[in-house]
Amino acid sequence: MPQNPIRTTLFVSKLTAGAGIALTPEYGTGLVEVAATAGVGSPVPQQVYNTNTNTAGAVTLTAAECTGGSEEVWVNCTGAQSGAFAIDLPTVAVLVAEMQMLGLQPVAGGSFILNIMNNCGSAEVGTVTTATGWTLTGTLTISNATYRKFIVTMTSLTAFAAQSLGEYTLTAAV
Repeated sequence: MPQNPIRTTLFVSKLTAGAGIALTPEYGTGLVEVAATAGVGSPVPQQVYNTNTNTAGAVTLTAAECTGGSEEVWVNCTGAQSGAFAIDLPTVAVLVAEMQMLGLQPVAGGSFILNIMNNCGSAEVGTVTTATGWTLTGTLTISNATYRKFIVTMTSLTAFAAQSLGEYTLTAAV
C-alpha cells in the first residue's frame, strides 16, 4: 500500500539511480524519490511461510519457497515420503534473482533465518543438500515432525553460507 511521502531536506554528495531510487532531474537540484522497495515503508514482510508438497524422492526447494521475508523464512515440507530423502536448495544465483524481484535487495554481509520443516507425515528423515553457490555447515538432517533453523549469510551475491542453529520439535500441527 503506497504511503504519503515525507518531505525532508537531505545533503547528498553522490546518489545513483537504481535499487528503488529515482532521480528527477538526473543531475543538479531536484526531487529525489525513494520507492517503497528501498526500505522505509517497504511492503516486504519480515517473515514469510511457504509450503513444498513434493511427495516422491528428493524435495527440490524453489527460490520462491526460500525467500520472501526480509528477516525470516519458513518452508514446510509436507509431501509423504517412503524413505530418507534429500531437501535440495536452489542455486544462489536463482535465489538472488528471486530476492531482487521481490524487492529484498540482497547485499554482501547480509543475513536472514531459513527454517526448514519436515512435516512429511511419516517417520522419514530429510537431509538438506547444497547447490551451486552454497556452503553448508553443521548438522543437515531434519527428523520428521521437527524443523532445522539456519542462519544464511550472503558472503557475496554469488555465494551464501548456511550454518545450522539446531533442530527443534514441532509442538502442534501446522
